[in-house]
Amino acid sequence: MAGRIAGQGSKWIRPVKRLAIYARDGFACVFCGATMEQGARLTLDHVVPCLLGGNNKETNLVTACLACNSAKQARSVADFAVILA
Repeated sequence: MAGRIAGQGSKWIRPVKRLAIYARDGFACVFCGATMEQGARLTLDHVVPCLLGGNNKETNLVTACLACNSAKQARSVADFAVILA
């Protein structure tokens, strides 16, 4: 599967794969713990950003709320953890 294209929205990943990742992560943001029940809009985030050579495999994807995903941008998880701390 090719990398995500700007403006592609959620069409870059099959809905079944997206749901499986959300379920694996307990339907909560792996960074802040926010859940849909708390009003968080859940998204998928690349552990290793595509810009840094990451891929769309489920091992490189985690559930993130929109706020955390937007704040993380193309940073590594380690760099983003420094910001969260």
